[in-house]
Amino acid sequence: MSRKKIPEINDHQGTMFQPVSDTSYITAETFPEDPAEKLLGQKEPAVVYGPPGSYVDLSERAQQLKNALANFGLRNQRLGFDLASNSRQYKAPIWSRYAEGTPIVQEGANANGERFLQAAKVDFWQATGYAALRDTRLASKQEIDAGSRKMWREFSTRYGAPENRVKRDKYKQLLGRSITNSKKILKRAA
Repeated sequence: MSRKKIPEINDHQGTMFQPVSDTSYITAETFPEDPAEKLLGQKEPAVVYGPPGSYVDLSERAQQLKNALANFGLRNQRLGFDLASNSRQYKAPIWSRYAEGTPIVQEGANANGERFLQAAKVDFWQATGYAALRDTRLASKQEIDAGSRKMWREFSTRYGAPENRVKRDKYKQLLGRSITNSKKILKRAA
């Protein structure tokens, strides 16, 4: 039978019979003059997003995700060229068009496919906000990298493969509508 871990007592916590002597940590924000104002929301609270650079604009994020999805599609086209140029069904017109240069075109397509994959990774990395979070040092580099790798695996598995084109296109449309709606909201607010 394992023992329960005894919770640690915070220095600012005190006990039931011994009040806290150090109250320097208590600020006016902790106890507002009018608690009803804070609880009932009669006065609009100031919007705080965190330290500069610790957040991502939602329409910018949507655009970056849309770019990553587009780069997946472009990569898949390049991979498809290599597959088609080596398959019995499609290779005749491709080889007749490029002749002896076909292997060079295949290498170029593969290289471009890798460039599009790297571009998708960069767009995705920026969309997650981890790049901004890394600059603020609110979390360790290892935590940030582990979280972003996990998210990348999930994202690329779900949308990256050629057979996921329908999912990818639907998500791009959704992101496009999100960008459009964000612009409309910003116009109305201005």
